[in-house]
Amino acid sequence: QEIAGKIKLVATNKSIVLTDLDKTISQNDLTDDFIKASNLDYKIPKAIFRGDYYTTYQFYLFHNYLKSSRNYNDSIQYALSKLCLNERLIEDLFKLKKESCIVGLTTGMLDAWKTVNKQMNLFDELIGYDSLSGVIVTPFIKKLVARYLSETSRVMGIGDSIIDLGMIQEAHKGYLVSMYKLDKRIIRAKAIGAINKKISQPKYSTFKYDFIQEEDVSW
Repeated sequence: QEIAGKIKLVATNKSIVLTDLDKTISQNDLTDDFIKASNLDYKIPKAIFRGDYYTTYQFYLFHNYLKSSRNYNDSIQYALSKLCLNERLIEDLFKLKKESCIVGLTTGMLDAWKTVNKQMNLFDELIGYDSLSGVIVTPFIKKLVARYLSETSRVMGIGDSIIDLGMIQEAHKGYLVSMYKLDKRIIRAKAIGAINKKISQPKYSTFKYDFIQEEDVSW
């Protein structure tokens, strides 16, 4: 509720776009490149998230592990040097920005994305775990933020994976984005009714599944 309230103040009665960052705004994952540069053991995050539960405690352990890097800032700079932006989605979001508040919700490295946004100036608000706030974003938090905002505002949700599915479902309109492949867990979720008719995919996404309607990113 606090996160949703903060967004409402920034939005000032505009429509709201909630979007994931890694593998949505970017085609790659900044955290993966950070781990590579910092010489951290990638098996540790995999062990932390074993079972795909994505709890607050798991993300707490995960971010503490990332912060244990002895070359944290240098590793962020390396990750940024490898950044590959999703230019077509960004172009669409800049068009929406005229009438909407653009909010980035990330379970990844907010410190890196803050640096990106200083140059890009796309996001009105960025929310996630950084070295100052300590706010932990989880799939459940994304879902609840979208739910609270949808009560009083028009909300669009954009993401690429099972982590974003709850947020997309709670929004009035949702998009699944993928430049390479659709998260297989979403396909499995479809079998139990988690995919509904309001979820679409941008025309430029490379994956094609008949249970997702293809259309332009727009209201």
